[in-house]
Amino acid sequence: MTVDELEQLKSIASGRLVHLHLDDDTDLAPSAKRRKVASSRIERPRGVASQFRQTDISDIHEVSKMFDGREFCVVNGPRDFPKEEMERKIAEHGGTFVQNPGPETFAVLVHKVIVRASNIISTGLYDVLKVDWLQECLSAGHCLPFLPSHMLHTSPTTAAKFSELYDQYGDSFTEDATDDSLKAVFQKVEEKSGDKIRITPEEIALVETRYFPDDSPMGLFRQCRIYLDKYPHVGDSSTAIPACSLDVVGLELREFGGVLEEQLSETVTHVVFDKRDLSRVAELRRAERTHHRKHHFVTSEWVSDCIESGYLKNERLYEPRP
Repeated sequence: MTVDELEQLKSIASGRLVHLHLDDDTDLAPSAKRRKVASSRIERPRGVASQFRQTDISDIHEVSKMFDGREFCVVNGPRDFPKEEMERKIAEHGGTFVQNPGPETFAVLVHKVIVRASNIISTGLYDVLKVDWLQECLSAGHCLPFLPSHMLHTSPTTAAKFSELYDQYGDSFTEDATDDSLKAVFQKVEEKSGDKIRITPEEIALVETRYFPDDSPMGLFRQCRIYLDKYPHVGDSSTAIPACSLDVVGLELREFGGVLEEQLSETVTHVVFDKRDLSRVAELRRAERTHHRKHHFVTSEWVSDCIESGYLKNERLYEPRP
């Protein structure tokens, strides 16, 4: 290698210690620079998503003042009543609508709670209603008051009003209940409890006594817990007499609200016998003496006579006498 070739190599390396391996076949001529190929970009038209787009109401003619002075924000709607149609109906009846709720927003209408609806609810500032409310207003021909059953979320002001008029499940303190309102209340009870509420016979009896003292014939034995004398070995349910006549009596007792017990426990109020078989009366009397609370011993005629008369008859008149 000559001095000139060494100088040329130095200029190519630009001061780096290693640039390339040099041998007799190495071409020292500078290589052409690579050009970057510009990637082709697809230009997409820019616009506003449909859920944020303002509905054209230039051809709307106002037909009523139902929603006059009220501003709405419609998030989404069902297929048969889409967002655009809801906004047009609001405009037809004197209302206004915005795409984002603000200080003047009267209500936010939602069919399905999606991310945007959840974000609005999380602010805690607005009354968020089901679309059903708007449909009910249009059917009634006037702006209806909010009900707990309409709400997906209540503002602090509305929640304070509801607390004065409704219980925690939406049952009104002042308005008469209807079939639909009761169904909605019971559904709310199940939703809040996480499971179906189990009401004890004692609780049912309390309600019947308090609210329907003279109108609940099917609760005749509601406060009675009955032991049927159909077990040869007292208290052993596995020894039940097959096809016993007291089985029919038990069905009648349950039909009219009574609770049947398989053990002669402290909670038993009545012991019912078939007058044709009183062989266990003495044994059951001895068992009764161990209890603090005494039981009424009656024959099955007491049950049938109570049902026929519609009230609980004096048990002493039906005591079994072996």
